[in-house]
Amino acid sequence: MSTTDKPPVQSGARDVAADGGKKMLASRNINSEDFKQENTWQNISIDFGLDKPVADIETRGIIASGGNSVSLDFIMIQQTPDAE
Repeated sequence: MSTTDKPPVQSGARDVAADGGKKMLASRNINSEDFKQENTWQNISIDFGLDKPVADIETRGIIASGGNSVSLDFIMIQQTPDAE
């Protein structure tokens, strides 16, 4: 059975918040379908926008149970051009 034949398994959630975690900017559930291959690093993007500058941005990785092993290596926040 290949990994694509298996039902999706939730691996956890990633979110981005501001104001000491009080203002949720974005959230994304991560499941097994987000990974192209087992036991390899994957880039997972979470897009969010700000209507004004903030003093702090908090990122969180929450691991779900279920026998999955997920590691968070680093987080990069990158400004992109405004969409028109």
